[in-house]
Amino acid sequence: MMIYILKFSVCLAIFWGFYKFFLEKENMHQFKRFFLLGALLISLSIPLITFTSYVPTSELAQLTTLSNLEITTQNGTEASIWIDVVPTVLWTIYMLGAFLFGLRFVYNLKQIAFKIYDNPKQKNKQFTNVLLKDLVNPHTFFNYIFLNRTKFETNQIPDEVLLHEQTHAKQKHAFDILIIEVLQILFWFNPLIFLFKKDIKLNHEFLADQAVLEKGVDAISYQSLLLAFSSNAASPQLANAINYSLIKKRFTIMKTKTSKNAIRIRSLILLPLLAVLIYGFSSRNLVEIPTEYPPSPANYENGIPYDIPIQKSASRKQMAEYDAIVKKLNAQPEGERIIRQKDVERIKYIYSIMSDKQKADAEPFPKLAPPPPKVKELKDAKVAAKVIKEQKELALIQEKKTHAAELKVLKEKQKQEKLAYVQQKKEMQKLKTENAVATEASKEAMQVQKLNYIKEKEALKAAKLKHLKEIEASKAQKVKYQKQKELADLKKVKEIARADIPPPPPPPKSPVDHVVSMAKEGAIFYLEGKEISSDKAISVLKKNKSLNIQTRHDHSEQTKVYISKKPINIKED
Repeated sequence: MMIYILKFSVCLAIFWGFYKFFLEKENMHQFKRFFLLGALLISLSIPLITFTSYVPTSELAQLTTLSNLEITTQNGTEASIWIDVVPTVLWTIYMLGAFLFGLRFVYNLKQIAFKIYDNPKQKNKQFTNVLLKDLVNPHTFFNYIFLNRTKFETNQIPDEVLLHEQTHAKQKHAFDILIIEVLQILFWFNPLIFLFKKDIKLNHEFLADQAVLEKGVDAISYQSLLLAFSSNAASPQLANAINYSLIKKRFTIMKTKTSKNAIRIRSLILLPLLAVLIYGFSSRNLVEIPTEYPPSPANYENGIPYDIPIQKSASRKQMAEYDAIVKKLNAQPEGERIIRQKDVERIKYIYSIMSDKQKADAEPFPKLAPPPPKVKELKDAKVAAKVIKEQKELALIQEKKTHAAELKVLKEKQKQEKLAYVQQKKEMQKLKTENAVATEASKEAMQVQKLNYIKEKEALKAAKLKHLKEIEASKAQKVKYQKQKELADLKKVKEIARADIPPPPPPPKSPVDHVVSMAKEGAIFYLEGKEISSDKAISVLKKNKSLNIQTRHDHSEQTKVYISKKPINIKED
């Protein structure tokens, strides 16, 4: 289990590093979404892949195994306590952590369910707006969009924010969150899971932002809305919500454009990376092919044993073993074949259990030298030992002959290579001499060219400095001209404004002043319908300036002034 966790963690770390360096800052958010989820699933799967290899048994490996067993036996009593106690403690801690994270996951689901059932809902096409009393940031879980009821009913939530949350619902981002939450329960001790969770949620925001901008929304105004609706308040764990802490990255990504070629190149890099991870962190099962075979039956008929176990056909493993031995034999000259007796017995045994089709498809059975005389026909054990010794010596002599022939071919090949090397060295020396003469002639030309280059460089530098000074002077003149123009425009605007403003109207006369002026004109005054003198009218108005006054000019020459506490309504004569 520990090895699996280590392999899983290393694969996850490599994928996360690849994402951070090559993908996070690129505008390819759909690809990044599938990469992050695929990296999690592939990292879980790679340590479970097993490749089977067939290798011959080595005597050295057997000895090593025996020595390891002896050491284990000697130190076993000392380590037995740790072997029993440590796994129990570790498993207890792991189960406790998994239980707590699982409890937290269930609690978060329960909270979302309560919000859905306990609050009013409004159906909007395939989405459902859940209206909450709490002042919360808009957030989404599957097709449910959680909004503040007051702001929603008073149209204080912009359409861009609603479109942002609807994109989370359309693209089913909640599935990704549930997957990473389940993995967090299983691998709560692994910090890489938390990093992947953060990146997955951030990429969801990238996807939603991209969907809003593709609708033709102005980027600057949308960024202002995000700042207005973001806060550092805790967001629901299982929902997608606007978050201020990562707002800067989102603004940066909005301005980024990634070409299709860049997407293809980064996709192709993943293939060798995946191959290296599979090769490096998968398991290998080594199946040993025995080099020592059990003794074959003693009775033969035409060189093939007949008292063998009943078997319908040879297995795939036996066929592979047969082909390997026979190919090695058929590659040797027919009269000089050297083969071990146990290999002969083995291929005879396998050949005898083959079906007719297997015999037709297999390597042709090699022609073998006649078997050595049986030990039973010898008079005593000394003679049998002598015969075996002679056979070994003959095999050794044959092996030495083969080795000598191979050595002779190798020496001849080395001789030819040495001659070719000497010839090549002579040609290189000749070419080097010719190049030295040409180099000396071109050295002076290069020196002159270098001096000319330095002079041109200095002249170019002087021209560049002069050009920079002219640019600075032009900039200063431009600034001066701009200031003068602004002052002139401002002065002109002020003059126009002064010319367009009409003179203020004269202040209205007070009631007393009006009565005085009418008295001078010889008007007749009436108080509550009764005629009074002008002096009394002036006196009454001085005491109570809130009285109603109406001046009427009749067809006659004299003007009439009516004074009353009530509204005056004078009928026409």
